[in-house]
Amino acid sequence: MINKITFFNKSDVIGGAEHFLIDVIAILKERGIRSEIKCNEGPLADYLSELQIDHEIIEMPRINTLKNAFNFIWSAVKYSRKINSQNTIISNNYRSHIFLSICRIFKKFNFICIYHDFSYNKYIQHAIGFFAFKIFVVSKFLAEYYNLKKYSIVPNFVNPANIAYCSPQKDAGRFTVTLIARIVKLKGIEYFINAYNHLSPELKAKTYFWIVGDKHEEEAEYYEVLKSNCIQGGTEKNIIFKGYRRDIDKVLSESDVVVSSSISEFGGPESFGRTVIEAMLRGKPVVSTNVGGPRDIIKNGFNGMLVEQKNSEAIAAAVEKLLKDRAFYEKIARNGFNTVINRYDGKFVVRKLLEDINISFAESENQYILR
Repeated sequence: MINKITFFNKSDVIGGAEHFLIDVIAILKERGIRSEIKCNEGPLADYLSELQIDHEIIEMPRINTLKNAFNFIWSAVKYSRKINSQNTIISNNYRSHIFLSICRIFKKFNFICIYHDFSYNKYIQHAIGFFAFKIFVVSKFLAEYYNLKKYSIVPNFVNPANIAYCSPQKDAGRFTVTLIARIVKLKGIEYFINAYNHLSPELKAKTYFWIVGDKHEEEAEYYEVLKSNCIQGGTEKNIIFKGYRRDIDKVLSESDVVVSSSISEFGGPESFGRTVIEAMLRGKPVVSTNVGGPRDIIKNGFNGMLVEQKNSEAIAAAVEKLLKDRAFYEKIARNGFNTVINRYDGKFVVRKLLEDINISFAESENQYILR
């Protein structure tokens, strides 16, 4: 019997992988399963403190200089001495995978990886696979990219019990089209912005494009270029940068259509597309580029709309179709909602995760056993 599952997450931002982890922890807590997170100082640790989630700060330096690489390895060697061979440790991002692979050289334990994106070097990935007891990916597309032979899929998920279906807005006098993403190049935000210019004059006059997300420190220039282009194009009153928001429920309730414009460059495309299922659950039709994880979620014209990447005209046409055809809009919204309920309910996804790593639990006794 073990008394806790440990998750490792070394990240300088709070993205989809971090929200996935927080959601897993919440469901485990509901079922009486104890867990903790090991992370570095920064936004994630601050957010975990705010949510009152158990966590411990672990030194995992960035591997950007020779000195830092040495410190990173030495930190892993030291931490390996603390690991019990019966521990189950789940690594949730790239730097954590490398850190725990080094630990695994010095101590045997149940080391499990979850791959969330395309940032992993394929050669390093194969080395990680040698040490990992089990590898999970968030989409089939990601497994194909890494040419994995043995893996299990554990997609991003939602908790339907905490969400109310939002009826489609009926106010034809104003529409809001929303993109929720960090402002980085792989999100293809310029194509979303340019889509506004391809709307019909009638629709353009009463439509607002929201960009909800924070600028990334390493791509600050990209953010400034996007804002400058809006000002120069005279669209800054209708294309609004809303910044980072935690009240995503409110953002989505005020939106009519949600767009994912990611591209297959700069570390993209989306490996899953968490905002896609979040929007669907709230009854908001989604327009997404036909790349990456969203292809596994959306059936074009049934539960969402898929368009060619880097094609602003196609994004605009899809948005216009949804906003002008109320019957089509409501069909897409309803089918999207049903897709999420049937495929991405958190309680089923987390149960499968536990079963795949051979953990069963007796809820009545609030304990769980590694089989």
